[in-house]
Amino acid sequence: MVNYIASKATLLKEILRIDSEIKQLRTDSTFLKISRNLKKLENTDFRTPIIITVSPDDLDKKLRIRRRSKEMKDTILRYRERRLEFDEKITTLYGHRKILEDQLFR
Repeated sequence: MVNYIASKATLLKEILRIDSEIKQLRTDSTFLKISRNLKKLENTDFRTPIIITVSPDDLDKKLRIRRRSKEMKDTILRYRERRLEFDEKITTLYGHRKILEDQLFR
């Protein structure tokens, strides 16, 4: 019985650690910049021919991109790839959390 309780406590601690890690990833400044700039590029105003944004590879470097250019499409693609990296980590953590919750509540 004591081992069973210790096991449940360990599972709960791991679930809380995973929740903390997910929160940390979602509030990471890099993730937020990537999400914000991707949204900005995808929702460009038709009146602006040139968009100023940061480089997806170096978030300290500014880019001037012509709307609807190949460079803009490549930049959007690179932002999506960078965001996908974060999304995959978060999805993996949610999957691991689900497995632990199933073990905890059975």
